[in-house]
Amino acid sequence: PRVAEVEKRLCAALGVNKAIACANGTDALIIGLQALGVKHGSRVALPNMTFWATYEAIAQLGATPVLIDIDPDDLQMSFSEFTKAYEAYRFDAAILVHLFGWASKHHQDFRKFCAEKNIALLEDGAQCFGVTVDGKPVLAGATVGTTSFYPAKVVGGCVDGGAIFADTEALEKLIRSLCNHGRSAH
Repeated sequence: PRVAEVEKRLCAALGVNKAIACANGTDALIIGLQALGVKHGSRVALPNMTFWATYEAIAQLGATPVLIDIDPDDLQMSFSEFTKAYEAYRFDAAILVHLFGWASKHHQDFRKFCAEKNIALLEDGAQCFGVTVDGKPVLAGATVGTTSFYPAKVVGGCVDGGAIFADTEALEKLIRSLCNHGRSAH
């Protein structure tokens, strides 16, 4: 019941539809990518300046990381480099990392481009808890988002923990199953 209460509070605080607790932020990334269909052979774009868990999650799934330069103005993944890289590498998915407690000035452009090109987008919110964009929590509207409760994070746990956020009930069901070794219940 306490985990369910935390999940409910996360939804309210972050403006997300569904929250699923998991062991840690790295598991959140891996499971979130799996829920989006990333598998061996997929190409996944990510910023070249991020914590190594972002890259590691892609590699652990047997997917190929496609590193994208950052924008020197906001220190987030460069939208122009992202679109150029898509033309060159045709990646299947992307991770938008909200570093340093703020979001890219092109946040909505990333979402729109990914929707138009059918690129699965995961938003890593390990450093943006409580951040708003245009008055809304940064992860509100994300198809799949993640966070970490590592003790050094904005909201930390006693040891570790993580959460995955989903915008639909179908994604929530899939993510809960992935977190539970494919089972729908204990």
